[in-house]
Amino acid sequence: MDNGIMNMKSKQKGFSLIEIMVALTISLILLAGVLTIFASSKRTYSLQAELSTLQDNARFVMDDMTFGLRMSGYYGCSTRSPTNLNTGARIEVENNVAIKDATGVSTVSKNTASSISKSDALTIRYYGSNLTLNPASLDLLQTTSAASLGTVRENLLVEQNTINTAFANPNANSFTLDASSVKPAIDSTIVISDCGGSLAYKVASVTGNTVAVKDLDGSTTTFRRTYAWPIEVFTNVTDSVRYEVRGVDNNGDGDANDPEDGYTLYKTDPNCTVAANCNMIPFIEGVQNMQVRLGLDTTGDGVPNQYIEPTANVDANRIIAVKITLLMRTANKRFDLGDTTEAKFTLDPAVIYEPNATANLTNEIGYRHRLFTSVIRIRNS
Repeated sequence: MDNGIMNMKSKQKGFSLIEIMVALTISLILLAGVLTIFASSKRTYSLQAELSTLQDNARFVMDDMTFGLRMSGYYGCSTRSPTNLNTGARIEVENNVAIKDATGVSTVSKNTASSISKSDALTIRYYGSNLTLNPASLDLLQTTSAASLGTVRENLLVEQNTINTAFANPNANSFTLDASSVKPAIDSTIVISDCGGSLAYKVASVTGNTVAVKDLDGSTTTFRRTYAWPIEVFTNVTDSVRYEVRGVDNNGDGDANDPEDGYTLYKTDPNCTVAANCNMIPFIEGVQNMQVRLGLDTTGDGVPNQYIEPTANVDANRIIAVKITLLMRTANKRFDLGDTTEAKFTLDPAVIYEPNATANLTNEIGYRHRLFTSVIRIRNS
């Protein structure tokens, strides 16, 4: 009986070593596939996020420049500068400016062999500071109900009549500011403007909220003309905004010449109060190059049909638009990308950039580029 029990065969069986190894191999293959898909998805998502940021940056830059260019030469309702004051160039373009580092001193040497070794700089000037006349302007858009609209309209008519009365007499020389308005300094220059034009004056005196004016040379103490609503009074403080491309030191080695280093559009510090010596501060990263061209209307139909670099023999009266072209590059070098953007970017017929060209390849591997162009109509009459 014992022998019978000892000779019984067990019906329990396990996995063989080969079966376990096959199962592990299949599992590893599946895991590798999942990890590959995950890594690819993560890489694609990160790249798309950078490209999205690039597009947002380009849009923001274009919006900011568009506002400034449309404000250039702004003197209220009048599109003409004061006839008795030299206001300087509204728009100034510097072509072929060497791209420098963040300090604005040292040239970025890695651009030397590039077809876009130089960029353009743009300066925009306009009157951006105006005084608030009494009564202060009303805004119909702020009306909260139909019932209050009639009252607002009545107040608006009172405002118009009051301001018109103050400037109706060409032999008068004073007007009243709202209590909340800044007060101009005595002997400073102000510009009074309406839809018929504008003139510059010196501030003769400031008594409370009342400002008296005189001619620039002090020979006349009257307005010399009448003004009609809408009337604006500007201090002679010209907002001067400059844009230029600079290299930035991303890897912290003290220069902007390495492939890991990037580019940023710099802009005049908006908080600067010394117009002649304003610092440039970083504005938007990823702007690798900027080209600015002037749009000329050579046929008189109001449409620009030629875009040129500014030269001494350009007829300024024919300039009706400014064309801005930005070459944008992703801000950070991606080491998981072993190539460049395979495209030719035409910033101008004479300015073409190819990231995967031999001269550019080392500095462009791991980046992606996009080109943005905008044409802005400007005041010029």
